[in-house]
Amino acid sequence: MVTNICARMRLLLLLGLGVFSCGGCISIRPHLPAEKSHALPPSEATILGRLLVSQQQEHPGQSGFKLLEYGREALVARTALADAAERTIDAQYYICDPDAAGSYFFQRLIAAADRGVRVRLLLDDNNLSDDREMATLCAHPNIEVRVFNPFKFRARWARLPQYAFDFNRMARRMHNKIFIVDNTVSIIGGRNIGNNYFSLDSEANFRDIDLLVAGPLTNDASRAFDDYWNSRWSVPAARMVRRAPTSVDLEKLKAQLAVRIRSVEGFVQEHEERREKYVGELALAGALVWAEGEIICEPPRKIQKASRETTQVSIRLDQEYKKTNRELMGEVAYFVPTDRLQTQLTELLSRGVAIKIMTSALEATDVSLVFASYKKYRYRLLEAGVELYEYKARAGLTRSERRWYRPRSSLSSLHTKAMVFDRERVYVGSANLDPRSHRLNTEIAVLVRSEKLAAQMIAFLAEDFSPHRSWRVQLHSKRVYYPDYRGWREEKFLTWTGEQDGQPSVQHFEHAASFWQRTKAFLYALIPGIEPQL
Repeated sequence: MVTNICARMRLLLLLGLGVFSCGGCISIRPHLPAEKSHALPPSEATILGRLLVSQQQEHPGQSGFKLLEYGREALVARTALADAAERTIDAQYYICDPDAAGSYFFQRLIAAADRGVRVRLLLDDNNLSDDREMATLCAHPNIEVRVFNPFKFRARWARLPQYAFDFNRMARRMHNKIFIVDNTVSIIGGRNIGNNYFSLDSEANFRDIDLLVAGPLTNDASRAFDDYWNSRWSVPAARMVRRAPTSVDLEKLKAQLAVRIRSVEGFVQEHEERREKYVGELALAGALVWAEGEIICEPPRKIQKASRETTQVSIRLDQEYKKTNRELMGEVAYFVPTDRLQTQLTELLSRGVAIKIMTSALEATDVSLVFASYKKYRYRLLEAGVELYEYKARAGLTRSERRWYRPRSSLSSLHTKAMVFDRERVYVGSANLDPRSHRLNTEIAVLVRSEKLAAQMIAFLAEDFSPHRSWRVQLHSKRVYYPDYRGWREEKFLTWTGEQDGQPSVQHFEHAASFWQRTKAFLYALIPGIEPQL
């Protein structure tokens, strides 16, 4: 009886979707194959090829790496490389917001296409807000946009019902972030495209990091991009609109992009001064760290089913944990240390490995649901011997950041996914240490074997581990007498140690979080069975 009722409800929802799709939205079929294309081979005849050729000859078989530590630098790097492109630009992102940063990004892609550069843009559908705008970009003969793992019915209101019918696929998203120019230089890391990823937001910005990769390893990034671009789940954006956009529509879009860019006062002037010099600086001695590395990318078929073959980032991290003998330092925005990860960390501690992990404080997290799950594990982690830190919402800009731009907001949130193993191996990627990254989303990461790059990463992380930017969470115990029970009991409690208003401070509860933030975390923690989806 229950089965029949559920079947009828699904049928009614499906009929409803079908009716409404005829009046305002369209239905697409992801399984229809699109025309395949592939990365072009790198060439020393391009601007980037000529800049790097001598350095590559001095470091045969190695690739060059540069940490992109600051938001504005990360945007400068992408747009400066786009301006230097002569043959191809391939970009793959989970989020690409239509704000000032996103509009500037699109503007530089269009300018490259105007010069004859082939542009391929691949976006996950979960945060795509405007089908028409993406399709309009395709009106340019040198630009193609595809949408990965799309919702079948395009109206925004129709998304929630589609989760009910196909939750296993719709909950799985392409979380990769790749930017590749002329198959010579690439950028891989945690940043999406949007104001708050590049320190342009007036309310709050993300602390994050990317890795610029130059040389032969970029070929691996291009192969990873091609796998997704040619997947049957990558659907041309042009199929998602009823009327094919024209060159007139493209000109209107260009005007709209210019208006959005001007919405951030002084942004263009600040940015262009840096952008014009950036590419040439990559050729300077010491600008890049040359070393051996590898790109770890999960296949697009992970959105259908997670398996040992599709969870490559987690498996590779497992191998690095086992090789670690002295120290593990990590900064991860979303940290849900399930039993499997706790076992690995406990094994490391038993071998004398020092473990320091930074994640978001309740006051700073942008996903309270994830924090509610993480907080359940704090006592166990601290009892095992993990040094645990939580990033503050008012961490402010570092001294180095201030050299790049003036602050627009005093609030920040953590979005980094980075680790250093034994001060000699560096991990930067899109994957968090949580069940969603392991089981649901597709992810990509770079692992580099270099003590020099590790030292640079440790210096970056050390800023965040300092008392004025984070709270150190510690576990204490005290004996408490309970008259009702007629005896003493050992009680455990947490403290948060850091700085407040420039003075040392010890807090006994998460005082900086608002009442509403604490309430949400408490209520979310009561939800059963939610953790595998985080």
